[in-house]
Amino acid sequence: MKKSLIISCLFILINFLFSEQMIVVGEVFPESWWPYCPDARAGISDLANAQPNFIPLIFQGDTQYASPGYISRFNQYGGSGLPLAQFGGYLSVSGGGGNMYNTYLSRYNTISNINSPLSMQLSSDIIGNQIIMQADIEVTGDIDHSNNKVVFILTSYQDEDYFCSVISYDYSTFNLNSIGESNTFEMSVEIDPDWDINLIKFIGFVQSFNDNHILQASSMEVPLNNLFIMDTQISGVDDQDGGDGDGVANPGENLLLSLDIINESMELMPSNTEITVSSTTDGIEVLEPVSTYSEIIENGQQQSIYIPISIAGEIELGSANFDITLNCSYIDNYSNELIFTL
Repeated sequence: MKKSLIISCLFILINFLFSEQMIVVGEVFPESWWPYCPDARAGISDLANAQPNFIPLIFQGDTQYASPGYISRFNQYGGSGLPLAQFGGYLSVSGGGGNMYNTYLSRYNTISNINSPLSMQLSSDIIGNQIIMQADIEVTGDIDHSNNKVVFILTSYQDEDYFCSVISYDYSTFNLNSIGESNTFEMSVEIDPDWDINLIKFIGFVQSFNDNHILQASSMEVPLNNLFIMDTQISGVDDQDGGDGDGVANPGENLLLSLDIINESMELMPSNTEITVSSTTDGIEVLEPVSTYSEIIENGQQQSIYIPISIAGEIELGSANFDITLNCSYIDNYSNELIFTL
């Protein structure tokens, strides 16, 4: 009897040592026109602020910020009312109004108290104009679900109301089943120029597409160390030689347009920069449309170049439009030779 008790206790201890804390995913599906949707967003915001093992996701259903995957996941969960809130993939709250925190908390507690059969570590980086997402996953317990997928999501902070809006949604097949098996799963996404790259998170989870259970999840900030980003701005004119020297562009002057090249990268630097300047304003002629700059511009620094332009004497007074294209060669932290175009 005593030996049996020791073996049982040892078995429980081993299971405890190898158990994984379940990270709870909470998804909300709002539409901007429905009055109860702000309460749902506030509810998962309160939950995210109060609970350590919670990942919130907002799948926006309309407006210019509509999330990819909204319709497919709403239908996957059999959504029939708004707002739909889904926890762990299988516990639903449809509709609502008022303070939703306690309702959502009960679902969170149910899932959080379950051990996960998976260990998951995420990593991410930026290569050129691609966000690379990787999930290192090991099976640590029995998997009782089938048709499992690795889901790759990017979210962005839009404002306090839409603080975790889904901007990218992809998935791939999860092919691990037995304890001890492990693999690295990868997905890449092209960076949308409209994204604020400083506000993006990567969320990864494994989910059964049969019964919708999420087996494990994790999240991380997308690091910007390997992001190369440049910008330009017109900082003034030099009319000392071809004008009246007052620092103002006037009709009939030949002057130099001062153009700043700004390196906004955290670590990377351009090896060669080509700048093309043109104007759609009648009476403005760019005398040297293409310029090159081969000096190193340190990260966080800027350099100025001067573009000669001619202004017709009969030009109509007002503002002038300039189109500026920047092409930079650079080598990233992984020795990739790349081109950046702005």
